[in-house]
Amino acid sequence: MRFTGLGNVIAQEPITLTFLDRVRQTEQDRAQNRNHTTINHYLANDDDGSLAEASEDPEEIVINEPVKWAAHKHDFFVAGLIAENQFSTGKFNSTVPAAADSTNKFIKTLSTTLTIPAADVLGAKVSSATILALTPSRF
Repeated sequence: MRFTGLGNVIAQEPITLTFLDRVRQTEQDRAQNRNHTTINHYLANDDDGSLAEASEDPEEIVINEPVKWAAHKHDFFVAGLIAENQFSTGKFNSTVPAAADSTNKFIKTLSTTLTIPAADVLGAKVSSATILALTPSRF
């Protein structure tokens, strides 16, 4: 993501990128499907972390240090946001609909909010990029 030539139009503040993922049931066993859905993240200092996969309670992790990537994992597939440099901060949330509501077509809602330094997207750092990928998480 680059906004080359828009330095005078866009505010010189970090840009907020939010990835909202309403996860649909893809397997016959709804609970098993939900219990293999989470958000993983990797920090610029080589630490990693994730939200609990099997939690039925709302979860939130706030990271106030540089994040290298974040990924929404759904059973065997992953949708990821990867920074060539780094995201400034990150916030990761998951919520699960009430167990009694089996008619809800979504089994979990995942949300990742990342901040991107303004200089990265305004072209000051030519090497910066954000990539969205969908790949198998297991072989």
